[in-house]
Amino acid sequence: MKKLSIVLGFRDRDIVRVKKCLDSLAAQAFTDFSVVFVDYGSLPETARLAEATVAAYPFAKYVYSHTRGMVWNRSRALNTGLHFTDAPYILFGDIDLIYSADFLQSAMAHAAPERLVCAPMHFLPKKLPALTKTQLATQKLPISEAPIGAILLLSRQTIEALNGFDEYYCIWGVEDRDLVSRLRRINVEIFVMQADNSPVFHQWHPIASDQKRNFFPDRWWDTMNIYYQSQINAVRRNPKGMGKIFTEKDRPVFSAAVNEFTFPTKGNSYTKGQVICSLVQAITNLSSHEALRFSLPFMTTYGFVRGKLKDIYLFLLNRPAQGYHPEADIFYAVWELIQRGAVSDYFFDYRRDALICTVMGHAGSEN
Repeated sequence: MKKLSIVLGFRDRDIVRVKKCLDSLAAQAFTDFSVVFVDYGSLPETARLAEATVAAYPFAKYVYSHTRGMVWNRSRALNTGLHFTDAPYILFGDIDLIYSADFLQSAMAHAAPERLVCAPMHFLPKKLPALTKTQLATQKLPISEAPIGAILLLSRQTIEALNGFDEYYCIWGVEDRDLVSRLRRINVEIFVMQADNSPVFHQWHPIASDQKRNFFPDRWWDTMNIYYQSQINAVRRNPKGMGKIFTEKDRPVFSAAVNEFTFPTKGNSYTKGQVICSLVQAITNLSSHEALRFSLPFMTTYGFVRGKLKDIYLFLLNRPAQGYHPEADIFYAVWELIQRGAVSDYFFDYRRDALICTVMGHAGSEN
């Protein structure tokens, strides 16, 4: 049995960054570890490349969960990895990271049964100069403001006491903040490593957070934070179990007969109410093996808006919406139905200028 397992979540990222991460782990001075690489629903071609890449590293195991088209859920991806290791210590990492050769050795020197070890990250620029590892370590790179997030090392007994990351959180953020809050409630010590000792580097990628337009459903961030605060005293989560790995049989949406749902593109608040009621009724009325499909155009931005004009534009765009805005209102309605358990399976297909939604009610989940 290895002393440490590193659990990495992945979906549809470029394979070059995967190699850089795994190469840095292959070069570690500390070798008593394994890697569980959880592919949370990559597209088939990316999944094949990822599996072949991971297979080249003897210490790594590739696990695929059939969650293609479901929203990204880092909590569930990382919890899934726990089912594929019995190591007494777990490092929840990130595929974007490059670890210095002595990082695991340093981190494990601080590991203890009732302690969380975390570390800041150095952010690499988009165009990385050809520097040696020694030179790279001396560069003045931006450092993560919050040291808790992509690097979380703790004992198996501690993460099991919490029943894993809370899988309510999805798409982006909150799950690590929530985890640390619960750890503090059971008196787990939080130890932060020094940024410049055994540094960790974060590979550049385009914005993938709350700063990116169309990144998540309207009002999603509010919903996540309301849940976070309302559950603040609950230490143990995921009452239905953690880390479910989805199989093809769990995804009937891919073989369902598709019905198209149409809706007006303009209207007022009354129109919005009618459309949402019609959508809920249409999903409820689906028979076995049927799905509903519709397309939502993304809100667009204009690249020529600059300076104060941009500030005014963003203020107007982000003010409380009046009337009917299908790209936000219908997406929100679907998201609410998913969260309430009224949708048994769904598939979000993100195109360049639209989101194609395919959803099934509970009748569609019958065998």
